[in-house]
Amino acid sequence: ERTRAPLIICHILELINGYWLNYVTLILSVALPRITLSPSTQIVRPGEYP
Repeated sequence: ERTRAPLIICHILELINGYWLNYVTLILSVALPRITLSPSTQIVRPGEYP
């Protein structure tokens, strides 16, 4: 069991890294446009915000 545990942990870490990259790319693709628009949205009044 001691010899299998590291292999299982490494396999899980590889899966997490794979999903992590996918989530990071999705978050960046959604967040970057909002971050670039944040200066303009701050100028817009709350009532005028869509």
